[in-house]
Amino acid sequence: MTFQDSFKDLVPGSTPPPPPPRWQKPVRIALIVLSITTGLLLVIRLVQMMDVVPSVAGTGSGTVAGQVVDQAGRPQPAEVIIQKTDLIVQTAPDGRFQIAGVPTGAQVLVVARDGVAVEYPINVRNGQTINVGTVKSETTTQPVR
Repeated sequence: MTFQDSFKDLVPGSTPPPPPPRWQKPVRIALIVLSITTGLLLVIRLVQMMDVVPSVAGTGSGTVAGQVVDQAGRPQPAEVIIQKTDLIVQTAPDGRFQIAGVPTGAQVLVVARDGVAVEYPINVRNGQTINVGTVKSETTTQPVR
């Protein structure tokens, strides 16, 4: 098409261009909805990753209690830690411990003694005391998990 021929569409009385196919409008609407939904999901995920809004499971705190024993069942001194927090306590002479202010939700209880640590997954509920019972401290030279 030459430059001169391109003006024929603008001349009054000429026929208008044909309408777009019927499928184009629904496809455009679907793409717009999909783009907006994807954008919103991306923003929500980024906010969750930045931990700007605390999750429902992470609100409140509870208490964890128990007793550390060796393989023979004798009470043992140990450090008891809630992983990824600053919560660390020493056991009493009878091996018992209690940690208050543990964030609710899935946590990891770590029992450390003589350079060896054992991890125990726990689930803390708001305002409740979770008694983990007796937990064994390992005395091997290899880390135990």
